[in-house]
Formats: sequence, C-alpha cells, structure tokens
Amino acid sequence: AGAGASFYDAAVRRIAFSLVAVLGGVAAALLLGEGLARGLGEPPLAAVVRSSAAAKGVDSVLMAVDDGRLYAGRPGGGEDEALDRWGLRDPEPGVRAPCRLVLLGDSVAWGHGLRPAQILGRRLEQRLPVRVHTLAAPGWNTAQEAAALQTLGAELQPDLVLVLWVPNDAASAEVEGADTVYVQRRVRLLPVLGVDAQIALWRRSWLFRRVGDALSGEELLLEAREHAQALESIAATSRDLGTRALLAQVPPLVPYPGWQTPWGPGRPTPAYVREAPWQAAVQGAEAAGMPRFDLTAANAGTDPTTLRLTSSDRVHPSAAGVERFAEALAPWLAPELPARCRSNPG
Repeated sequence: AGAGASFYDAAVRRIAFSLVAVLGGVAAALLLGEGLARGLGEPPLAAVVRSSAAAKGVDSVLMAVDDGRLYAGRPGGGEDEALDRWGLRDPEPGVRAPCRLVLLGDSVAWGHGLRPAQILGRRLEQRLPVRVHTLAAPGWNTAQEAAALQTLGAELQPDLVLVLWVPNDAASAEVEGADTVYVQRRVRLLPVLGVDAQIALWRRSWLFRRVGDALSGEELLLEAREHAQALESIAATSRDLGTRALLAQVPPLVPYPGWQTPWGPGRPTPAYVREAPWQAAVQGAEAAGMPRFDLTAANAGTDPTTLRLTSSDRVHPSAAGVERFAEALAPWLAPELPARCRSNPG
C-alpha cells in the first residue's frame, strides 16, 4: 500500500510539474509574442476618421465634483472664459423664459472662437421661448456629453435636450497620447470569450490585435458600440427627466459637388453622409428614438467654406455659420417644446 501511495504521489507531482511547465511556457510565449508585436509597432487601425496633431496632450476628461460643478480640460481652448456656477460657459444671466433647453456638444456648441453673444445657445434664445444651458466643452465626445447630462440634468431640469453632433463626437476617450485621436476600431470576436473581455484585451494587448486581425469572424465596431451606448444613455436620462432628446448633425464645412443646388429631392448627397461616423449617428439616433436633423440643410445654396471660423477650419462655424444653424434649428425645435412653452413665451 505504501509503495502504491508513493507511486501515486510521484505521478501527481509529475503531472503538476508538467502542468506548471506548460502554463509557464504558454505565459513565456505570450510575453515573448507581446514583446515582438510591440516591437513591430502598433497594429494599424481599421479606418482613420480624422487626424489632429493639435489634439495631442489635450485633457478633455469629464470631472464632476461634490458641489455639482462640471469641468473639462482646457475650457475655452486656453482663452480666459467666464464660467457659471456649474462650471459651464454661460457668463450672461440669459433671458427670462418659461422653459429650459439643454444643449449638449463639444467646441462647436461651446462656441470656439466666438464671443458669448454669438454662440448657438444665445442665438436660439432669440428665436425660441427657452433659456439655453450650454452643457458643452472643447474636446468632449458623445460619451462625455452623456455623463454630463447624467451629472447635471436633475439640477438643470430641461424641457428639451438637444445634442449638437459633429463627426468627431464618435471618437474614443480611450486613445491617449496618439497623433490619431479619432478612430474607428474593429475587434474580431472569438467564440470562447465574451465581447467585453475581448474589448479589454484589445485595448491592452497588441498581440491580441494582430492575432485577431488574422482570424476570420464577426467584426465589432467598437467606436460605434460606445457611441450607440452614449446616445441611448442621453435618451434614457432625458426620459427620466420627463423630456426627450433630439440630435442635430453638424456637417463638415467643406464644398461638395452640387452644394449650389437648393435643399430637397434630387440634391446631390455629400460624401460625408456615407462615412462611418455620420452613419453611426443616424443609426444611433434611430435606435435611441431621437428625432434627427441634418444641418446640411442650413448650408443649402451657400458655399460651406464661407461659414468657417477661419479659412482652414473645417469644423468650427463662424458667427454667420452659427446664425445660419440657429435659423434652421428654431422652426424644427419649436414644435418639440412642451405646449406651455409655446403658449407662454415669457
């Protein structure tokens, strides 16, 4: 019996040793593979939506503090801006109005390069019976806008929420210190791992990305997934607040064939509406139940380059561009306001 027990113990030890050796070998191989993968450089991203060297080092992470104020990195793009008690760009007391509209967005909604009286919120106040709270900051994406509404929505108590969307709002908050900050990423789904586990691995392991790129299987648009979740969060938070959210898409201020044609059937379709970020907003708004407005209509018959803040800026509108957007948005927003807002203009 003693000999049998010794033989059994020795067998167990050999198996355990073999298992440890195998696991150690696998771990060493993975570490070596990860090192080699990193030595070859970061795997190429599936599609670059927009590059911006100027965005390097910009800290645009949303922060909420106990007193309810909200901050973002570089509010005002380095300019000396006055902020209200919530930490938002709202230096003027605003108009007296029976209803409130929360405007979510990034530097376009913030009013980069514009005086306070020229920003979209003030222009909308001139056309609608609303007090506009511009819940926006340079560098925010849709996920940060969703977090901002969750943080301040109950205090602001909006009667309507408007998301002012631009193509780089679909960008990831996960890409840090990279020249290319607005990207569309793909993850190859493996049947043995869940989606969240694979996303976590994708973010941390270049070896996983390279192996995944070499395998066949279903593709997951990671940015589209995060973006859709953020839009759904905005819609859900708005419902919890007893109101609804709408989405207005701001086009890049670039000329395209047929821009001279009046808005309507038969007008040439700009190339950007077929790109992944634009389509992500279209599909995300539909899935979240958000009414959507294409502000390309505001540029009908006008060279889009004449509405730029500067000749080389394809994103930020000038005061004239903001005025054009407000003219187009006001009649679309008015029927969406509660009846008490329309019957009591203030």
